[in-house]
Amino acid sequence: MNRFLRPWWLLLYILIAVLLLRWWSSSINLEQTIEIKEWWTIAQSGLYDELSRLQRYRLRRFLRGEAERLTAIAPWTYWFDWSYSFEEIIEVFLQWPVQQYTRITILEWWSSFDTDVHLYQQWIADFWAYRAFIENQDIIDRYVQRYPFLAQVVSEHWSLSSLEWYLFPDTYFIDPELHFIDQLVYAQLEEFRKRIRVPYGDQIVAINDRLQTLWFTFSLSSYELLKLAAIIEKEERIPANRVRIASVFFNRLNDGMRIDADISLCYGLWMTHRQCTPSVIGAHVRDASNPYNTRAVAWLWPTPISSVTPSSIRAVLDAVRSEYYYYLHDASGQIHFARTLSEHNNNISKYLR
Repeated sequence: MNRFLRPWWLLLYILIAVLLLRWWSSSINLEQTIEIKEWWTIAQSGLYDELSRLQRYRLRRFLRGEAERLTAIAPWTYWFDWSYSFEEIIEVFLQWPVQQYTRITILEWWSSFDTDVHLYQQWIADFWAYRAFIENQDIIDRYVQRYPFLAQVVSEHWSLSSLEWYLFPDTYFIDPELHFIDQLVYAQLEEFRKRIRVPYGDQIVAINDRLQTLWFTFSLSSYELLKLAAIIEKEERIPANRVRIASVFFNRLNDGMRIDADISLCYGLWMTHRQCTPSVIGAHVRDASNPYNTRAVAWLWPTPISSVTPSSIRAVLDAVRSEYYYYLHDASGQIHFARTLSEHNNNISKYLR
């Protein structure tokens, strides 16, 4: 009987007792911010990342029984800085966080001109502060060191004059007590990495292999692919039509034709999408000095004209050979494709006059 009181047995008892206490303890130390985005589950938020395996198991079991209450959690960034019971964790999620974050939404198809004006109108930043930040070469160099997809642009011998085209459109929660634009740009680059580069990076790099299998004779760098995706982002909202437009662009590039997409013209005029009206486009459509005027540019324009989303990237990656070389949108937004210039002119007469 005395052998069970030997020192190593006592250590074993203590260890078992500690493990049991950890198992049964309903208190968890959390010192982190947890972001919940629209349609996210708790599992997607990163709540479990810093927990032990036992804590994750017990917390998941507890939250399964609270599924109905958890549907009331609002998209936000929540602050945890103490030890919490399982019930207290839910209470934090069901309340707005003590630390107030500024919510900012960057819309799809916006350019940096749109974002800059939006931040200024919301009294968040001085006019042109956003563009000045993303065009600062020291800041660009800093992020080139951090993100391989930016370093790849440099390796392709392109001049990376701005971070704009890698700043993902989404809703972000920013701490107003810290440098607002720096936080926003970092969050946008992270979203681009997660939403574009991670899932599609290999396909982007292999785009020329795909072009060859489709018997196209031109080639694209990853940066040029982004140019096409950005113009598609602004040209069309319906994903299926985006793929068809990309196919039209491929046909035109392959045959040495201009893209002839007027939507890019206003980027060269430094205009927001609200300023870029049909009358403005009509007044400048013959301006051959504008490098973003795709009715004058023989190949591709200098840079992308907006941020991109997975849908526009997917459109370029999924484009195939088609019989169409032209398209237009009628007054209702409906798209019409044509095989020849004669068919296209007929569509113009039928839908735009």
